[in-house]
Amino acid sequence: MSDNGLTLILLEVESFKRIRAVRIKPQGSTVELRGRNAQGKSSVLDAIEAALVGRDAIPSSPVHGSSKRATIKCDFGKLVVTREIRPDGKHTLKIQSADPNQPQTQAALDELLGQLSFDPSSFIRLPAKEQAAQLRKALGIDTTALDEARKAAFDERTVVNRLVERTEAAMLKAEFPDGPDEPVDVAALLRELEGMGAQVRKNDELRAEASSAERERAAAMHRVDELERLLAEARLVRDAAGERSVTLTEKVRTLVDPTRARYRARSARPMRSTRS
Repeated sequence: MSDNGLTLILLEVESFKRIRAVRIKPQGSTVELRGRNAQGKSSVLDAIEAALVGRDAIPSSPVHGSSKRATIKCDFGKLVVTREIRPDGKHTLKIQSADPNQPQTQAALDELLGQLSFDPSSFIRLPAKEQAAQLRKALGIDTTALDEARKAAFDERTVVNRLVERTEAAMLKAEFPDGPDEPVDVAALLRELEGMGAQVRKNDELRAEASSAERERAAAMHRVDELERLLAEARLVRDAAGERSVTLTEKVRTLVDPTRARYRARSARPMRSTRS
């Protein structure tokens, strides 16, 4: 037995329907039953059902040939179910369990099978709410939050419907003034509405144009501010360069370049020796 159900690990059948003796020990999750027709393939499945369900699943001729009884043993690991069946359909049930408190009755086995199996015919006969409850339980889905939200929405819709009914009743009782004495020119009203729509579109276009012009003005102002800043910096550079130019010009005016005439006159004189 696993947490999610029963896993058959060994099946032993003797003298049941077309089966003389068979022992099946499943390897893996799939077991193939092969053979020709009337060789006992269906009897294997019927044996499992008879062992677990009991009287309602025992056929009218349950015992093979002249045997005195049929024996079916289903070993699920922690739970072993053995059923012996006589030719007249009377049977005995034996349940071996690792749980010492496991009842040894068909009712207890039915309850266990009911938790692990699904009967489509019984499910179809259930009311819609009970069907939904069984499906949620079988799938492990908790819809409590969704159910509460659905109930809140249903209650809110009920209140809204009541308000609508009251409003409709009040409107039926209300007195409305008589219409105009002169007939209404629907075509003229439509033309007026079209004219209003055209005016609105023109207004929107003018607003968009004004918004675009404002963006352009803002961009130009930003550019002017930037140019004025650059101009102010250029003027500072210009003024500083002018002052330095004036200072340097005055210094240049006082400069006297040396000439080579004196050097030439001295070099033309005879050279005197300095030796003793």
